[in-house]
Amino acid sequence: FLNTEDHFSYLVSYPDGTVHPSSSITRAEATTLFFRLLKEDKRQKNLCDTNLFSDVDDEWFSSAVSTLTKIGILSGYEDGSFRPNQPITRAEMAKIIAKFADLTDTQKTFTDIKVHWAQSYIELAAGNGWINGYEDGSFRPQSKITRAETVAMINRVLDRVPTKDGYLLSCIQTFADCDADEWYYRPIEE
Repeated sequence: FLNTEDHFSYLVSYPDGTVHPSSSITRAEATTLFFRLLKEDKRQKNLCDTNLFSDVDDEWFSSAVSTLTKIGILSGYEDGSFRPNQPITRAEMAKIIAKFADLTDTQKTFTDIKVHWAQSYIELAAGNGWINGYEDGSFRPQSKITRAETVAMINRVLDRVPTKDGYLLSCIQTFADCDADEWYYRPIEE
């Protein structure tokens, strides 16, 4: 479902030219990133503006949430809400990533996901090299994911992993709050 062929920017900056790499990303924002990355034919075939969520009506993210729900990538909460403005967790992001592919390798695991609702999704995404944990062996599934971590994960899914600055496109947009000395510089600029 994801367009891995065309190399285009899926991350949009704020009006001031920043991307806030260390800030959390909301469920609506994360959904919109994946919506932008859908292959055009898949997006058009499944385009939808309606959903059953109690808190997603006529909003800027409605089509993204409705379409990805129709495809079977997203789900909401037991109370019928989607909670679009709530920060997305690392576990929720792992589920989205795992559902976008036919993944089978589950050999990688973490110390803190045993019996977690997203354990199988986390293991699938990690086993295929798309997500990483921390040095202590944990994944921290309930932690809010940062915008930088989100982009790094999505880039691995898309196989867009520049190892040095020379691999970045010459026409890249440089974001005002992305310091070249930070770990997230290459993933965000990519």
